[in-house]
Amino acid sequence: MGFVVPSFERGALLLKNSDGKIYRLSWLEDGDASKAAAAQKVAAAERRRALPAGDYTLVGYRLCRDDAEGVRWDLSATGPEMRTLKVKAGRALKVEIEQKVYFRHHRPPGSFGVNIYGDDQAGIAIYRDGVRIPIGFELRDALGQVRFKGRVNYG
Repeated sequence: MGFVVPSFERGALLLKNSDGKIYRLSWLEDGDASKAAAAQKVAAAERRRALPAGDYTLVGYRLCRDDAEGVRWDLSATGPEMRTLKVKAGRALKVEIEQKVYFRHHRPPGSFGVNIYGDDQAGIAIYRDGVRIPIGFELRDALGQVRFKGRVNYG
């Protein structure tokens, strides 16, 4: 057995082994809603999750935080092969997840396109209190005038 330790405080990782078996490693409490922002930071040994040694592909992650009112927000990301990981027996592997959302626009002929993605160019969805929220955007010119605004459609 090896161990996985995340760079985030609350969330989950989805890992696929070379046989195609999916493992969900969670750093969420059962019934987690706020739990005082997941209590306090716990010792590194308590943050480890055991996993059979081997090669894995990261295929998803979920990052969770509470806002000032205690409402939970989740960033959920998936991708077919975000990155590969090697878990070694008796060793702890820290999995770094960039906790950012990236935005890129492009102009296919005759239209306008927007890509919003997470770490490893994973497709994302954002949830507030368990409900997926729409993502709005504005395209501004060099003078700061809004030229186009809209909402991103998931999928």
